[in-house]
Amino acid sequence: MKILVFSDSHGVIEDMLIGIRENEDIDMIIHLGDNTIDAQKLKKITDKEIINVKGNCDFEDIHTPLEKILDIDGYTLFITHGHKYNVKWDLNALYYKALETKSHIAIFGHTHIPMVEKHEGVIFLNPGSISSPRNANKKTYGLLEIDDNITVEIVEVKEN
Repeated sequence: MKILVFSDSHGVIEDMLIGIRENEDIDMIIHLGDNTIDAQKLKKITDKEIINVKGNCDFEDIHTPLEKILDIDGYTLFITHGHKYNVKWDLNALYYKALETKSHIAIFGHTHIPMVEKHEGVIFLNPGSISSPRNANKKTYGLLEIDDNITVEIVEVKEN
């Protein structure tokens, strides 16, 4: 299974559409919040399955959950925006939540800074921000492939 992971789009969907066009063979899209309306717009544009959670800027959205657990091909994914786990400071709370949920991978956003790390069997993926990166980073998204293994990549958006 091939999954695109977007976060922190903040009302800008154009670069997500570029990512989708560059990866036509994807099976699913995950949107990590900070603008759940953007995920709703994508649902109208693409036929790909879209899973989303809400972020700290999605206060008007009372229906979308803050986190989800997915089981894909024998792997458990914990998905959250990250603000409730203080990911701007460290990954400790998120790590313990991943252990509690028996997750192989914890996927989060909020920091606008891309990263991939592995700690004691848990893979952490933050795709960065698709609209407003921080720390002089470029606009990025995550590419996650799950088959016999989990492969994670941070992809920079190609500017038009």
